[in-house]
Parts: sequence; C-alpha cells; structure tokens
Amino acid sequence: MTHREDLAEAAAAERRELIRTGALSELFERRPDLAGVHPPADLSAEALLWSA
Repeated sequence: MTHREDLAEAAAAERRELIRTGALSELFERRPDLAGVHPPADLSAEALLWSA
C-alpha cells in the first residue's frame, strides 16, 4: 500500500466509526428500554455519554 492509500483507508475507517457511533447514539436515545439488557450495549452507551 502506498502512503496515499494508507491515508485514504484511515479516513474511511474514521468515517465508518463516526457513522456507527451516531447510529448507536440515536438507538439509545430512541430505546432507553435497552439499558441493562446486554452488558456490551451498556458499555457502549456509557462510552457515548462520556465522549459527548
């Protein structure tokens, strides 16, 4: 991979992460009843709160 390709891949990964984070945030806002159902989801919800 060239340096330019590495940079493009890193940028694409960052965009995917932002999209997933936004989708998770929306889900937890719409569905507060999901809290306490699945421990990894609770961890994600906490991480989103602290990153805001």
